[in-house]
Amino acid sequence: MGQQVSTPRQRGFEKSWRLPQNRASMPNMNMRLIGKASLVLLVLAASSSFGWGRDGHKISGAIAAHYLTPKARAAVQSLLEEQSLADVSTWADEIRSDSSYRWANTLHYANIKPGESAFDLDRDCPKKGCVVSAITKYANVLRDKDSTRKKSVEALKFLVHFVGDVHQPLHASRARDKGGNDIKVEFFQNKTNLHRVWDSGLIRQTKKSWSEYATELQQAITPEQLAVWKSTDPALWATESWKLALSHAYEIPKDGQVGRSYFDRCIPVVDERLSMAGVRMATLLNSIFKEGVVGGALDEAAKPKEPSAVQAFVGSRKSKVYHHPDCSVVKQIKPHNLAEYDHAPENKRLHKGCPW
Repeated sequence: MGQQVSTPRQRGFEKSWRLPQNRASMPNMNMRLIGKASLVLLVLAASSSFGWGRDGHKISGAIAAHYLTPKARAAVQSLLEEQSLADVSTWADEIRSDSSYRWANTLHYANIKPGESAFDLDRDCPKKGCVVSAITKYANVLRDKDSTRKKSVEALKFLVHFVGDVHQPLHASRARDKGGNDIKVEFFQNKTNLHRVWDSGLIRQTKKSWSEYATELQQAITPEQLAVWKSTDPALWATESWKLALSHAYEIPKDGQVGRSYFDRCIPVVDERLSMAGVRMATLLNSIFKEGVVGGALDEAAKPKEPSAVQAFVGSRKSKVYHHPDCSVVKQIKPHNLAEYDHAPENKRLHKGCPW
């Protein structure tokens, strides 16, 4: 059995949750401790259904950023402004406490029918959607030139997250155990569930920061792997995860004790899936943005309005400069000097400060 791992948050939780054996002392207990412990319990329970976890999603987002083409990088920057793909990769988990986004809860995973060898969209994806249909949906939102900026920004955030989710083996797995959430295990002697082991436990056991981990994985990707991994079919990605869930994730001892041997067997799978998610995320975005900025990267109000072929101009008869009618300087021209032109006058120059 490996060395016991206990994070500061876990130690604080265990300490604050111990109840006195003498019930008579209950009225004197600081009820704030119970309240805080209950809140932590709720947070931990909610997080059990999240994707890779904060670090895993950031790792894949950082790897993806490395492989963006110049056009895709410019489009992403236009939509996200000061944020990076790694920054927004956890957004879809952060909004799960917002009731207005409750409809998106089923989009983080796919349940595959037991006994089947591959994911099937018609069979395994319900009408309300799954992670595979969500990837297709939000990729199409970004491709749509009529999408508003708001919709495009949200679509990009969802897409980055869901591409990460579908590469986590237990996000394309069995419904009966809720993707491993109902399977209780002890990971290096810490009580948890199998899903959480794959979301964050295996990654945290490496003791690496997410940025260090991302750099290490990205530098290890070979040209041959890049060529093989460049699939943009999320159904294929789900099938890969399903097979890995069966061959690795669910292969645990009967006593539920998962430690060093399980870690050593599964961490190469984690490394590869994080790397593949990053490469495929970049491949998908490069395809979407191959023509440059599309899908509402600029608000309609922010887009420059081109002048029509025939447009009236105005200017002062005493000046060699002419203006568009909505130029603020036009108000300064005295009425008896104001001249209107059906087209750009040949002997005058356009005022450069004029907006379209």
